[in-house]
Amino acid sequence: MVAIKVQTPVNLVIQLPSLQIERSDHREIEVFSKIKERLELENLVRPRGVHVSDLLDPRLSYWQETSPKEITERTAWFFAIGKVLHMLVVGLYDVTGTDSGTKEELGILYSPDLVIDNRPIELKTSRAQKEPPATRLQSELSHYLEQLCCYLVLSNSLSGELWILYISLKDVTNRTFPEIRCYNVALTEEQFFEIEKQIVEAKRGLLEAKTTGEPSKLPLCRAWKCGDVCPHWIQCRPPGRYGLQRKNWAA
Repeated sequence: MVAIKVQTPVNLVIQLPSLQIERSDHREIEVFSKIKERLELENLVRPRGVHVSDLLDPRLSYWQETSPKEITERTAWFFAIGKVLHMLVVGLYDVTGTDSGTKEELGILYSPDLVIDNRPIELKTSRAQKEPPATRLQSELSHYLEQLCCYLVLSNSLSGELWILYISLKDVTNRTFPEIRCYNVALTEEQFFEIEKQIVEAKRGLLEAKTTGEPSKLPLCRAWKCGDVCPHWIQCRPPGRYGLQRKNWAA
């Protein structure tokens, strides 16, 4: 351990003496271990079956079931950030009974963060420092909208909401600050049935791959989840990506 002596600034209201400050590696490991244990417990009690998240990244779902790995520190802390937001916001609304719980439709398990007036609401956190312009909302938020649209279909609803907490948006002076953006999202009936068809087909393909032990026909995961940050990268060897620089990926 390296002890750091800090010179006290003269403009503090409380004039501190010269303190001895050292990083506690063992306490950091302890905190991570507790978060990891909590996530592992939640995985154990999670209802078994096909979840919406499995359909969004079916290859990852395949490998997680057939070759489970230890939860990494990186994964644990990303989950922790999201859980803080969920616990706060869902807790505020849950006094009126709006927390949806886990439900099943079309043989698929789903659990929107909130359901208000029969409209599913999905909460997300983002580290992006700029929000998308109105003309690019769908393209830049597509990975969130995929999940919400699945919830709309499984909830038999044509509209819902996406709430995003931007943790460090930049203002015009380049200062960063947290801000929330709430979006209404609507489907036509034609769009609803088209997404329903895709959901059913995605579930069929995933179950077939798990039965046959052949993931090669499954679509690639979303690019931001892929690469050497994925614990299944070497096993999966996604075609068009594995062995190539990210900028040269085919998809």
